[in-house]
Amino acid sequence: MRFKSKRNFISVIILLIILCVISAFGIPSGDGYLLKPVYKRINQGLDLKGGVYVVYEAETDATGDELTKIINQTIEVFRKRIDGMGLTEPIIVRDGDKRIRIELPGATNVNDAIQTIGKTAQLTFLNEEGKKLLDGSHVKESKVGSNQKGQYVVTLKFNDEGAKLFGEATKEAAPSNKRIIIMLDDKVLSAPTVNQEILGGNAEISGSFTAQSASELANLIQAGALPVNFTEIESSTKSAQLGDEALLKSVQGAAIGIFLVMMFMLIYYRIPGLIADIALGFYILIFLFLYTSLGATLTLPGIAALILSVGMAVDANVIIFERIKEEIIEGKSAKAALKNGFSKAFSTIMDSQVTTVIAGIVLYAFGTGPIKGFAVTLILGIIVSLFTAIVITKFLFQNLLGFIDIQNTSLLGISKNKKTEIDIKDTKLKIVDKFKIFATISIAIAIIGIGLGFAKGYNMGIDFTGGTTIDINLHKYVENNELLDIIKTYDTTASVDYLGEAKDKIQIKTTEKMEESKRLEVFSKYKEKYSLKDTDLLQSGYIGPSIGKEIQSKAVVSVIIASIFMLIYISFRFKFTFGISAIIALLHDVLIVIAIYAIFRVPVNSPFVAAILTVVGYSINDTIVVFDRIRENAKIHPKMDRMTLADVSIRQTVTRSINTSVTTLLSILMLYILGVDSIKEFTFPLLVGILSGTYSSIFIASPLWVLFEKIKEDKKKQEQAQKKKK
Repeated sequence: MRFKSKRNFISVIILLIILCVISAFGIPSGDGYLLKPVYKRINQGLDLKGGVYVVYEAETDATGDELTKIINQTIEVFRKRIDGMGLTEPIIVRDGDKRIRIELPGATNVNDAIQTIGKTAQLTFLNEEGKKLLDGSHVKESKVGSNQKGQYVVTLKFNDEGAKLFGEATKEAAPSNKRIIIMLDDKVLSAPTVNQEILGGNAEISGSFTAQSASELANLIQAGALPVNFTEIESSTKSAQLGDEALLKSVQGAAIGIFLVMMFMLIYYRIPGLIADIALGFYILIFLFLYTSLGATLTLPGIAALILSVGMAVDANVIIFERIKEEIIEGKSAKAALKNGFSKAFSTIMDSQVTTVIAGIVLYAFGTGPIKGFAVTLILGIIVSLFTAIVITKFLFQNLLGFIDIQNTSLLGISKNKKTEIDIKDTKLKIVDKFKIFATISIAIAIIGIGLGFAKGYNMGIDFTGGTTIDINLHKYVENNELLDIIKTYDTTASVDYLGEAKDKIQIKTTEKMEESKRLEVFSKYKEKYSLKDTDLLQSGYIGPSIGKEIQSKAVVSVIIASIFMLIYISFRFKFTFGISAIIALLHDVLIVIAIYAIFRVPVNSPFVAAILTVVGYSINDTIVVFDRIRENAKIHPKMDRMTLADVSIRQTVTRSINTSVTTLLSILMLYILGVDSIKEFTFPLLVGILSGTYSSIFIASPLWVLFEKIKEDKKKQEQAQKKKK
């Protein structure tokens, strides 16, 4: 038995090493790979790879199937146009009802890309009286050619119907040498005089074409016209330089964060911590394999979600190990403690993770682009973490105990001065009795913060207000007033913020709508004045005001929906008083995060919505851990009063609550310290939310449960008293 357990344990370690090597180097086969390394299989998003992001909205009153037909037809036209431009790996998806989102990773000629994609491209042939003769739908083929003078032209080949109509039109125009006017949208391309009837279904468009402009026109005609006009309501361009920097810093932060988490587990829990670290290695490998197999696109929010899920994967182990320690302290053997610990921790882990999955699902339903990616990463991470914590950790622990007899409990993370038995009546931590103090502190922070928000206004990002941003690398510090001189000529209300610790990068903000060409014009002024290169334009973008209003409404609705589903789940798994207490506690966390945003003037943008929902899902984890213990103790001690029951349960789980928060904080904190500004804006509310969630689970949620239980009991007594009187 000992040999078998030892063999199993060592085999798992060897398997982990082999998988690590394969993930890092792949499986070579000739000049290629039988299995590529993980880093070669990950699709990078725009914020990591650079490229173009644009959202178009259809100008139509169509609804239902008619609207769906228009959107699907437009997506196909967009796809043909992008294919004709030679761009690879485009993402073209419907975004809401009337919108289409296009992402072009790696695109460099941004201005041309946006202008070409968004043109309606309605090709029409008119007579001199303005009567429509035929249109682009009659064109079978469009190519670049040259005429007898060696000039570039666009040659057209009509389908059968088009050839017939064109022949009739030229036959009618030839006797009086009339013109046929060829137009693209509202622009005249050419207006040749017709001298004779043209048969055979061929024609050409001549003009002052270059090779590029002729190719673009031929591509537009070949792809077909858009069924309706589309308006650009959001666009963004990111340089590859910015993406490389973001990826490097994020990977560094993630690596250090994971290392610190593993060291914490090893130092605090000793042998169980080592097992948790091995399981965490499997977690990362399994996650990356599934992530790349699904073809998911990695973005900066996705990296944040991955690191957050690493912390949550360790959380499950913390819950299990604390349970095992309690069992050993009560005098059970290591093997018996292992069995009971996993059994008692299972429901706690499932309940806490389900609530986070609920938040992830709501986030996916209401999010767009990178935020959906964040949600997918978070949900996938939770599923994998459940497998590694419940299956792999248990398998490793069982086999380790099968060939090692651990007598020294300090190797299991149990200090020598621990009591040999947990005294259920020992209530040194009287949290419930001091509830008014803790509630007052929370209310004061919320009122001060939200009051400042209303008085001075929140630092609303462009995502919410609508407008234009341009990020430029100046390579040196320049006074703000000097920087404003240029942008003020375009918008007197514009502002310039510094990015990075060295303040050598700037972000220009304006409420004006600036198309890509206008943004390039602004950059050219700074480029000329400060001797910059084209690559110093880090990113630029425009967001319409309608997008900002939509983000705000979605933020409120998503938090409400997530809270309702969590209330239903917790009420079903526990009782309604538990559910309502948990929801008030998580709303407390949301208010604290909003207050901190107001106090420290942190920019409120679209990642804020994702962060708030993550806080909603995560902050309830610790609360459920405490509630699960209250439920367990209530069964064991049915006559114990609610206040004592809550205090005892908090005392029994306080180490667990703190440690689960520490592991998650360590992973997110390093990402915040080393990450670029956009990742800092995303991780900051997570840090605040985790701290607030730990506070509320200990000092707010359980006392609220006691309060609601007391109200419920008092009401029941009153009803019984009234019945006796009758």
